[in-house]
Amino acid sequence: MRYLFRTKTTLSLERDIGKWWIDRDIIHDFTVGGCDNVNQALQVYRERVEQFGVTIAKSALSRKQPMYNCIGGENVQIGYVINGWSDFDNNCGSFSTKPILLWVEIFEINYPFK
Repeated sequence: MRYLFRTKTTLSLERDIGKWWIDRDIIHDFTVGGCDNVNQALQVYRERVEQFGVTIAKSALSRKQPMYNCIGGENVQIGYVINGWSDFDNNCGSFSTKPILLWVEIFEINYPFK
């Protein structure tokens, strides 16, 4: 199976909002292939987001929360909310590691002409 991951990021803690800033599109859309299921694809996703400066602990995937959208009047799971970490520049030559939330929408890609 092949999956498309579309991610939006937000600060995790209310007290960090206004003090720190994160680009909600810091993680670009990308595809993961060669996986038998979503859980395998999420393991690859966890490794790939490191190139965007985001760390997801292995245990965070086991604590992921389902994300829903209302489609045709019905709540449908479209992905997961996952806890992660990222470094933030504190403007004095060092960085602070802060918790973030990753709002991950997952699409299954099918090629009808294959």
